[in-house]
Amino acid sequence: MSRFFRRGEGGSGASTPGASAASSVRNYASPSSSSLASTPATTTDSPSSLLGSPTSHLITRPHPSVTISPLPAPTEEEKPVLARLREHAGSMDEEGKPVEPYYEKWERRWLDYEPEDWTVRRYYKASANKEPEAKRRLAHSLAWRRKMKPDLILPSYVKIEGETGKHLLSGFDDEGRPLLHLMPGKENTKPSPRQIAYLIWGLERACDFLPPGQTKIALVIDFHQASAGESPGLATQKEVLAIVQDHYPERLGRAFVMRPPLWMGALYKALGPFIDSATRAKIKWNLPAKELQGFIPGEQLLRDYGGRYNFTFEKEAFWDEVLDFTGVDAEGGRKWASLAKCESGNEEQWKKEGRGSLAGKPAEESEGSEGNEGHDGLMSGKGPANGTEHDDVTDDDDDDDDDDDDDFTDAQDDLATIATTATSTTTTTATAQPQA
Repeated sequence: MSRFFRRGEGGSGASTPGASAASSVRNYASPSSSSLASTPATTTDSPSSLLGSPTSHLITRPHPSVTISPLPAPTEEEKPVLARLREHAGSMDEEGKPVEPYYEKWERRWLDYEPEDWTVRRYYKASANKEPEAKRRLAHSLAWRRKMKPDLILPSYVKIEGETGKHLLSGFDDEGRPLLHLMPGKENTKPSPRQIAYLIWGLERACDFLPPGQTKIALVIDFHQASAGESPGLATQKEVLAIVQDHYPERLGRAFVMRPPLWMGALYKALGPFIDSATRAKIKWNLPAKELQGFIPGEQLLRDYGGRYNFTFEKEAFWDEVLDFTGVDAEGGRKWASLAKCESGNEEQWKKEGRGSLAGKPAEESEGSEGNEGHDGLMSGKGPANGTEHDDVTDDDDDDDDDDDDDFTDAQDDLATIATTATSTTTTTATAQPQA
């Protein structure tokens, strides 16, 4: 196996380099409704009289009008099944391999992050309540996560992918689902394993944004100014689809596809056999902007769609706020649990109590960043895991560290292998069409 991770470099618990002073004291809440006009917007681009003040701040709380129902408790019939699935998840993966000791606490965090066994319940539900299929899918995801380690992707590795705002994590729909905006027209890099890693990183951060009681996210995919030449091809699209369907089951609540070009329609048709029926039912294709207003509160809807959220992308502000809100440190570990689980207004106390923990428990009750010397993070690129930016993967001019270059090449190969495996798995299981 290639030297995919760096041992002993991460886990200092240091603050993220470049974090602004403002982000450390920011009150993470929805914009006050009093600061925004109450008249509904009806145009594609809201008139200035209806817009809120220009801002580069993210919206990290659902609108006050949104009510999220508590998660239902498992039934008496489900409890023994979920107990067996949870026990199964703590054993071997589909390849018969146990979890690496240093990654075990991160896997445990993933399994226990949601209350009432909702992680394994998602796999059970996505498998039409069939225990053997749920075990198979869970084992498949355990193998993927143990190799990919998506919760430890280094921010410094994927940061270059976020410089144009092609992925924006901000706002919530009318059911409290975090909105992950994907804008292929703002593509700034060539197709590579790192693009896939950045999408995975975005999905993980969207899960960090989930408010209590919500388990699903919403995608807004806008193809405005996207070109076929810069868009990922069919093979890459299949890889991404396989990752989402196989390893994030029951995570997608809605997907809004905006302004798709003709070539995208052909690509979507080609992907059709690989999209399971449950996923297809959640996709709203070529949705007019005025209809999007019926799913997202106006104060949290971007002005491009007739909303009153007058957002201006600033790459450093975006990056700092995402890392601060989710508690991700420069080494890919956690300084504190996501502020999504914290009552608004108590962020500083939450950070103090959550520092050194994986899931918001006091430091003495769980291992955390300070005791995480074994973890190295995923896809660290060219250079140490210190939060510095890296050259684009297509740039071969930086040869100052041969060992790091070897690690980087091996990491690319490993991710490509994983993606290929995911694609073949989707192909072979397409006819069964398990729920996503």
